[in-house]
Amino acid sequence: LNDTRVITIFATNKYQQAIGDLPCKIVDTRKTTPGFRAFEKYSVKVGGGALHRFNLSDCAMIKDNHIQVAGSVTNAVKLVKANLSHAHKIELECDTLEQIKEALPLGVDIIMLDNMTLEQMKEAVELIDHRATVEASGNVHLDTVRKIAECGVDIIEVNATAGYLLSEFLSPITNLREDEYGGSEENRFRYPLEVLEAIRETVGKEQAVTLRISGSQMLEGGYDIHVMERFCKAVCDKKLVDAISVTGGWHEAP
Repeated sequence: LNDTRVITIFATNKYQQAIGDLPCKIVDTRKTTPGFRAFEKYSVKVGGGALHRFNLSDCAMIKDNHIQVAGSVTNAVKLVKANLSHAHKIELECDTLEQIKEALPLGVDIIMLDNMTLEQMKEAVELIDHRATVEASGNVHLDTVRKIAECGVDIIEVNATAGYLLSEFLSPITNLREDEYGGSEENRFRYPLEVLEAIRETVGKEQAVTLRISGSQMLEGGYDIHVMERFCKAVCDKKLVDAISVTGGWHEAP
């Protein structure tokens, strides 16, 4: 836990430094870990970042699957407003400019630009024109965060299972290192294993430790389930965790 807090502080500070003096906030992921949320949020604040919602009850978020079930952006927002307390904000995830145009008259509080290109984000910011808080999510890395901030968004969300620091070391797509932490599969496993070893040493054998991974990136050139089977075997052979939670894909995956 201590090691993951240090990593979070370091990473958050790096992102904050990358955007410099631009009027934009770096926030943590919405996807916090039950039982560890307070530590994760504290680490982000110490690292100079701002906070997203603490848990699912803090804000009503309308995602693409909700829009699909409701039939349209308009229907989804109306359904939420009919059942939501006045004390809660509504955040709408949009992946097209057409969705934003439909959303603007509906009075949502936050519009998330999900995996949009830089050109799309610039146009979205102009469309919204301060009528809602604009949050950017997806494809946020140290080499892209400054360009995203320059689009004029208010908030940039940094996510890390699919695309978090440890998974980026595991992936041949994102791990381009040429030292002992990159290249071969064994080398890509090295840093995540070292982090887990340090966590296990810190908390002791009696404390339960769980690991959440993406079983496959579902991206061309990325790791697949067979690679992650070997990684999980290495983790289990060293008795570093008590349980492994497996999800699938990365946010960039189709």
